[in-house]
Amino acid sequence: MTNELLLYYFQINHRIAHQNIDSITHEESMVFGLKGGSNINRVLGHITVTRDKALELLGAERVCPHEMFENYKRGAAEITHETAMNFNEIISYWNKSQPVIEAAISSFHFNDLDFTKKIEFFAFHEGYHVGQLGIMRRFVGKEGAIK
Repeated sequence: MTNELLLYYFQINHRIAHQNIDSITHEESMVFGLKGGSNINRVLGHITVTRDKALELLGAERVCPHEMFENYKRGAAEITHETAMNFNEIISYWNKSQPVIEAAISSFHFNDLDFTKKIEFFAFHEGYHVGQLGIMRRFVGKEGAIK
């Protein structure tokens, strides 16, 4: 049951993230909406490299390059035009991570509650930021994707 629920969480996060980033260009991904906030480029890059940490805990290999991790990890300096990865590359890594996380969750034996909670937190973390992507989408002048 745990495997199926976790699969569902990561699948829905992936699907809704794609709805929220649909038709977003690299330049649009660099727009900051609120003072002190972030941008779409940073948020999608961040959830992608954070997913790599979940993969590592599940015994799978990371999909993102080290430099991407350093630029988009929690606590890293805000992304600028000079440090940003091309948005299409971020999307590519986000997509590459999906079958890997699905395979890792499907084959993992969740029998430790504390460990399971860690993986559940990663799913929650993604969901939180996927919601932010929906709000940020409006800051670049796009209609909301979830109706």
